[in-house]
Amino acid sequence: MSTMPSRRLTRPRDDRWIAGVCAGLGRRFGISPGVVRLLFVLSCLHLDALDIRLTTLTKVQAEHLGVDVAGPYKPDHYRY
Repeated sequence: MSTMPSRRLTRPRDDRWIAGVCAGLGRRFGISPGVVRLLFVLSCLHLDALDIRLTTLTKVQAEHLGVDVAGPYKPDHYRY
């Protein structure tokens, strides 16, 4: 693995937990993916302290994304 940060934000094919997003962010900014994962978990535990609220989509957000407020949020033909 290269120690130089990548210029592009990409998900690696190795070092994937969930989808490789934390590893990609870590590589992009030159820090350990474990640190990124830890910061993510800590931030999720302290959403109220950060004044962040996870709610349902508003009508404006749903229109912008082109989905129904009640969902489903993916087309029927989409496969994981």
